[in-house]
Amino acid sequence: RAAQDPPTTLATDPDTATINALEGQSLTVQLSVQEIDGDPVTFAVDGGGALTGATVSEPVYDDDSGLWLADFTWTPTYDVASRAQPEVDLPVVVSATDMTTRATIQLNRTIRVSNVNRAPLAPESIVLSPTQEIVFATEDLTLESWAYFDPDSDPEVSGGLKVRWYKSGVRSSLGAYDDAVVLPAAELNAGDVVYCEIWTSDGDAVSATPGRSPDVTVLNAIASVAIVPGIARTGDDLSVAPVWTSPEVAP
Repeated sequence: RAAQDPPTTLATDPDTATINALEGQSLTVQLSVQEIDGDPVTFAVDGGGALTGATVSEPVYDDDSGLWLADFTWTPTYDVASRAQPEVDLPVVVSATDMTTRATIQLNRTIRVSNVNRAPLAPESIVLSPTQEIVFATEDLTLESWAYFDPDSDPEVSGGLKVRWYKSGVRSSLGAYDDAVVLPAAELNAGDVVYCEIWTSDGDAVSATPGRSPDVTVLNAIASVAIVPGIARTGDDLSVAPVWTSPEVAP
């Protein structure tokens, strides 16, 4: 062989100037080059440090096509693009080098990474008031607060809260209060065990699983005791006549 020829016909599949990718999803691009002399080659893809975790497989010679082939694989992380910048173009240089002559051929490509929104996580630290454990049967039960978590740091959207109330494990009688943050006292009876499940939203997606509040046990309303007579005069005998007032259960 009188002379060594450099690699030629470097290509990618897909064979487009811009290659589309999605955050969190694996991208595979086939690399190919012709080396007339049959010399082994090595491939590289340089993204200027932006292609963290990318790999290029060992080249394999394909007898049918007469090409050296390899796969470039990369999974963009979720912080490449964002809601504010839904598409990010990353210029890359694809190269193939003849391992015998060290001759290199290059090809410019752009990887366009599109933002993939992730739903908020299940809310935590759900607080019901007036207490986390006991509410008397004359008091409304209120969803007071919760902890919101979004893996993309997207803010919680006002009005996107989904609420479902359960009484003794059943919500069929409480459907009228779906998405309400207050469960009226009129729906509460002594002995009920009440909790709620909530989902939060970032405006594009709702948490896949709900957060669950602690159980709240409904007790009977506090009884009152009246002391009579309310006003004593000089010379009056004093006596105590307890009067129990309970809207739920007689003493």
